[in-house]
Amino acid sequence: MFTLRKAAEDLMSNPASTLEKQAEDLLRRIAPRLRAILARHRIPHPDGEDLLQDALVLLIRKGDTLRNPEAYLISTLQYRCLMFWRSHARRRQEATESATLEALAKPQPPAQEAAGLRHDLRRVLADLPPGRRRLIHLRYNLGYTVREVAAQLEAEPEAVRQRSIQARSLFAQEINRHKLH
Repeated sequence: MFTLRKAAEDLMSNPASTLEKQAEDLLRRIAPRLRAILARHRIPHPDGEDLLQDALVLLIRKGDTLRNPEAYLISTLQYRCLMFWRSHARRRQEATESATLEALAKPQPPAQEAAGLRHDLRRVLADLPPGRRRLIHLRYNLGYTVREVAAQLEAEPEAVRQRSIQARSLFAQEINRHKLH
C-alpha cells in the first residue's frame, strides 16, 4: 500500500539533515491532504508515489528559500496531478490519431506506375467504338448516373444500362487483349 512515510524514506537517505527532518515533519502533518489530492485526481497508486516523490524533490531543492513549504508542496502535487492526466490524454490521443490515420491511408502506387496505367487505359479506351467510349467516359470517368447519361445520349435509361454492361464487357476484353492485368 502507498504510504507517504515510505515515499519520504525512499527519498531521504540521510535523516540527520535538518531540512530533511523538516520535510519529514511536514509530510506527517499534511499526509491526509496529500492523500486527498491524489484521490481527488484519481491518480493510480504507483503513479501517485512518483508524483509525490517528484514534488518532494522539488521541495528539497528549493530548501530554505520557501516561505511556506506546506503550500508549496500541496500546490506542486496538485499541478503534477493535472500534468499527469494531460500527458496521459495526449499520449492516448496521439496513439488513436496515428492508428486512425494509418487505417484510413490506402497504399498508393508510385506516381510513375499510376501515370503508366492511366496511359495504357486511355490507349485501350481509344480502341473502343466512339459511342461506347463516350458512355464509359460519362458514366465512369465523370460519374454521371444512368439517368444523366440517358439524357446526354438522348436514350432510355434501360438502354443505357444495357449499353453500359456491353461497354464494360468490351472494355474488359480490350484490357485482356492488351495484357494490362
